[in-house]
Amino acid sequence: MTLGRRNWTFAGSQRGADRAAVMLTLITTARLNDVDAKAWLADVLARIADLPASRLHELLPWEWKRLREADKPADQQAARPSRNAIIEPAAPTRVCQSCGLRRMRTL
Repeated sequence: MTLGRRNWTFAGSQRGADRAAVMLTLITTARLNDVDAKAWLADVLARIADLPASRLHELLPWEWKRLREADKPADQQAARPSRNAIIEPAAPTRVCQSCGLRRMRTL
């Protein structure tokens, strides 16, 4: 998926630009945490309405990934190559001191 280039010069409206920015932020954050953005978004959109507010943190990409890896057998975890070896982050990142995962820097 290519982010940016000339096709993002015109969003059509301010609301359209805001929506595109939100979606690109979600997708990039998932990618920076080695999460399949399509699978993560599909699961989040399917579960978010029924999840109590006290458990919404489980839908964050790094928590979602941790919970999914805990459910997999050890041999499946080792067989999947890291996506970071193929895809470079499109935005500057920082490493979270509390959990050690990469997150986008805010401007």
